[in-house]
Amino acid sequence: MTKSPRSQSASRAVTKLALGVAAGAIVSGYGRNAYGGTCAPIGGLGTYLCSGAADPLADVTQSFGPRTGDINIVSADDFGLDTSMSGGNGLEVETDASLATDDITISTGNVTGAVAGVAIVSDRVDEIHIDTTAGSVTGVSGNGIDLKYRTYTGAANLTKITTGEVSGGEAGIYAPLWGGERVIIDTTGGSVVGGNGIGIDVYAFTDEVTISTADVVGDVIAHGARGIIDVDTTAGLVKGTVSAFSTEGPTISIRTADVISNSSSGIDIYNAESGGSIYVDTTAGKIVYGKRFGINAKTVENGIDITTANVTGAQAGIRTYAVGYNAYHFSGWDIDTAIDTTAGRVISTEGDGIHSTVWFAEVSDIEITTAAVTEHKRGIFAEVFLYRDRNETNGDIDISTTDGRVYGRTSWGIEASSKYGDGDISITTANVKGNGGIRAYGYENGDIRIGTSQGKVAGKTGIGIEASSLGIGGGSSDIEIITAGVSADQIAIRTRNYYGGTTVIDTTSGKLLSRQSAGVAASARYSDDLQITTSDIQSHGTGIYADQYAGGDTTIDTTAGTIRSLRGDGIASFSFDSGFTEITTADVIGRVDGIIVGQDDSSGVQIDTTAGQVTGRRGNGINLDLGRFGASSITTGDVTGGKDGIALAIGDGFEAHAIDTSAGKVTGKTGDGIAVSGFDGKDLSIKAADIQARGAAIRVSGDLDEYAQTAVDLELTGKASGSIGIDMTGFDVSNAFYSGRSLETPVAGVSVASSGLIEGRDGVAIAFGNAEDHLQIYDVLMGESSAGQQGILGKTIFGEGDDMLSFEQTGSSGNILYDGVFFGLFNGGEGTDTAMFSVGIDDLADAGGRGGFLRLEFESLNQELATLNFWQFELFSFSDAPDVFYTPDQLRALAAVPLPSALALMLGGMGALVLGIRRQKPRAEAA
Repeated sequence: MTKSPRSQSASRAVTKLALGVAAGAIVSGYGRNAYGGTCAPIGGLGTYLCSGAADPLADVTQSFGPRTGDINIVSADDFGLDTSMSGGNGLEVETDASLATDDITISTGNVTGAVAGVAIVSDRVDEIHIDTTAGSVTGVSGNGIDLKYRTYTGAANLTKITTGEVSGGEAGIYAPLWGGERVIIDTTGGSVVGGNGIGIDVYAFTDEVTISTADVVGDVIAHGARGIIDVDTTAGLVKGTVSAFSTEGPTISIRTADVISNSSSGIDIYNAESGGSIYVDTTAGKIVYGKRFGINAKTVENGIDITTANVTGAQAGIRTYAVGYNAYHFSGWDIDTAIDTTAGRVISTEGDGIHSTVWFAEVSDIEITTAAVTEHKRGIFAEVFLYRDRNETNGDIDISTTDGRVYGRTSWGIEASSKYGDGDISITTANVKGNGGIRAYGYENGDIRIGTSQGKVAGKTGIGIEASSLGIGGGSSDIEIITAGVSADQIAIRTRNYYGGTTVIDTTSGKLLSRQSAGVAASARYSDDLQITTSDIQSHGTGIYADQYAGGDTTIDTTAGTIRSLRGDGIASFSFDSGFTEITTADVIGRVDGIIVGQDDSSGVQIDTTAGQVTGRRGNGINLDLGRFGASSITTGDVTGGKDGIALAIGDGFEAHAIDTSAGKVTGKTGDGIAVSGFDGKDLSIKAADIQARGAAIRVSGDLDEYAQTAVDLELTGKASGSIGIDMTGFDVSNAFYSGRSLETPVAGVSVASSGLIEGRDGVAIAFGNAEDHLQIYDVLMGESSAGQQGILGKTIFGEGDDMLSFEQTGSSGNILYDGVFFGLFNGGEGTDTAMFSVGIDDLADAGGRGGFLRLEFESLNQELATLNFWQFELFSFSDAPDVFYTPDQLRALAAVPLPSALALMLGGMGALVLGIRRQKPRAEAA
């Protein structure tokens, strides 16, 4: 309210006039003499002059008013007053509501009161000015300066107190003011000391409260009912709490230097009900210390902005609480909280370093930027919480600790939670350490982004990084984690994305270490793609665990490092009713399986490990279990399994499957090298170099249903050695036909092409089943020369069906028939079986045996020898006339009685025609 007609400058003019009149009266001998420590009226204008040195034995309380008009009290330079012996206040001013008092002005110093130093009790007044900078003011048992209003309606429009040194047995300055417009307190001219723990206490239902201090011993309290509160203690140290409370004011602003409180919080602020924003800046000092909280700020329906240097608290270093409702209604207020502690360190000895929450606000961002944070519980905790049934949409949580280290002693280093809204969570850090490292929870629709590539994250007894988006609202939320090194006692990185968007995990900037559990555990339900890219991982449990349910694709890329599991699988990926799974790796070492993938009703799997070696010490090197549907592709370098090297289980479906291990060696220590089971699909292709197994080098089993159309193609360029080389006996094609339907005849054949050595250590090199089989033996296959010896060591059993054996010559020198080694019987079994040779019939040196047994001996022009034994083979063909087929009896006859070449060809052709046996054409040579 504007003061009129009398202004502050007018009051000061009256003060100067009174001093001049008083001095003239004393010199001229007018009036009574002024005794030491006394005040007397002068000039008849309500002005009083206080003069004389203090005399504790003689001084008594100097009282003024009540009166109509101004009360103006001034002091001479020599003035002093001390009522500590006589009792009562020092200077005492009283007004009466029945009298119109405009202004109260006091300019004094060097006042000591047995109770209060300077006391004002007012009913109705316009302005109050108190200036004690001329000296000290002391209230021995009461307040240094005591200013009270009897009624709300009598409050001054302006109350201004300016001091030097002030002390009180109770408060230094106590001003419970009811109403008015402005309260200004400035104690920067000296220190304020309160004897009962209160330095300055202002309780004013005013529009504005402003407090500026130097050193203060005791609390600095500013309570304003409806106005702005501004407290500035940057000119000194506060040994107590800086406290501000407002029920209606638009803003509370606190600026401090050092604050030390041994009984409560360092800074305690509450802007209540429909109050306003809170601003705190402590960067002018090094320490804010609170026995409870370092800084405690609460607001209703507006924001909080805190900037600090060093802060220490017991229950929390910094705690903020913003709520978006009052006692009567929910609001759509925008409640933002911003905390910046980059200028110092935050410490909590019992609770959280920084604890920030926002509840029930339509938009409610939390932004925290820190340097070092150390605490007994959590380093940083931030939460936005809404009622699910009120349609509020919460804002974002943004935490950045890249300027320092965050440490949580007994809980998480950083924990952020967004409940029932669509706000995002963003956490960017340097080093973070806690029982758990970082935890981010989104309960509804917001995205979660965690970036720790500028430091390391450690979970001493718990998880390193945990990010969960539960998608309760049915929205879509992305999760992104980009990290450097993460170490944890439990899972290093754990994500859960339910009813959400894409999950991205990238740890290529550092190593993951889990002492008791998994390196990465990522779960997606009804969500989009899951992407995992890593460097080195060492874990006690599974290195990487990923599962998708009714979701998108899964991509795992570990080519930037080694995956090592001490007790579990190297990589485990499972999906149901989901998209495609793609796994690309360098070295992977698992105590159980190296890589295990399980799918059902999903799109398929692609595995590429050519950048490294895969080892499953007690399980399989690669273990792929497909349920219904989904194609598969496995491409590897070296693979070693404690059981099978590669195990592929195929369920129902009509998809193609391919295995290519030609870039390395496959080892099955106690099982098979490559084992394919349950094959009931479309096509199976296996390309391999060296295979070493205790069981079969390659085993394929499956039971085709009546609608299956299947081809199995095996290509070998190295040595395949096992108790049995290739075992196809479990591959049953007896049901592979279209029963009662006039449809195309299904393909159910097996082709084995080898330029290497197939060895069956227990006597059987190859055992086919009841399909139509073709064994092709090459000198060079697909342009790749085999290392070491070529050929077959052990029996070759073709089983049922019309089968074919062919020796294929692609090179210009030598011949596979002479260069290879073939120790074992070729057993044609049932059906019409054909053998085709890469030499001419002129190389046939001898044909022996009887009945179903045939022994053929070959000799080249260079005296190279080869002997092959056959059982139940019906037809034989040679390279000089590949379309001419001979029976065993014809070959025996040719060997016994040499005939001209023309006659031999004629007899061979006639024999083929007479027998009427269906010729089976050889398949085209491989490109």
